[in-house]
Amino acid sequence: MTRPEAVSGSPTVARPDPQYAFVGGLYLAALLTPAAILVASIVVQNAAALYVGFLGVWAAVTVLAGWGISRTRGFAVRLGRSDASWLFVVVPFVVFGGAFVTLGFGERVPRTVVPLAMVTMITGVLFGLPFVVMSRTRHADDASAGATEFARWEARWPPRWRRLAVGAMLLGLASALVAVVAQVVSRAGWADSAYLIAFLWTPLASAATPRTFRVTDAGVVVERPLHRRLLPWDAFEGYSVTDDALVLVPTAWWRPKLRSDRADVEGLDAVVSALDGTLGSGPS
Repeated sequence: MTRPEAVSGSPTVARPDPQYAFVGGLYLAALLTPAAILVASIVVQNAAALYVGFLGVWAAVTVLAGWGISRTRGFAVRLGRSDASWLFVVVPFVVFGGAFVTLGFGERVPRTVVPLAMVTMITGVLFGLPFVVMSRTRHADDASAGATEFARWEARWPPRWRRLAVGAMLLGLASALVAVVAQVVSRAGWADSAYLIAFLWTPLASAATPRTFRVTDAGVVVERPLHRRLLPWDAFEGYSVTDDALVLVPTAWWRPKLRSDRADVEGLDAVVSALDGTLGSGPS
């Protein structure tokens, strides 16, 4: 078996499905609607009118943006192909931080800046994360359609990494709890944003959840519930097998290694044979 070339066919010509287009419309509405209402609040002081306007602009942007996305062939595949798509999740936090900078240095800044920035951050992340995940899933499905599968296994993180993840989760929960209690009891200013600590440990909750790995001629497909991603072969420089783990080593230094609990990997010999044939390097 020789190492396959990375598959780089043209994006699918299919238009995005309605569910995907709807979530994309909601994401753009989350970013644009607060900004539109902030501008309107300069001349409109009536809270009820602003609230009705907020709902109207949100609905209009969702419909128009969703319609535009649904008419753009290959949009989801092209977006899901790039790691830069994760910037969609970062943008709401940048908006939130920019609001505080504006509040600190600007003159005659409307009082609605902070609450609207908060709405942008919360709803932007709420819709941005599934929008990116759906994009990457559709890219994985498109790129791996018809691919030849050489091996498949399902595994959790190795035991040591699971223990570290659980420890970090408990530390994050304890820190958030202390901050919340401090806010309730003593009105400590530093605890105002205590809930944000939860974002630090939430991604680690997947440590005990098995992932499915598929070795194909298109690359390695990593599957989680409701999420699939495809990593082409040029994204890896090799693999290793230790006493407790099977590790896929990425080429880019910033990508995390894909670690599997060796005890979870069924048919390890077949998996190693497939990896050896595709990556061209034996276990180390």
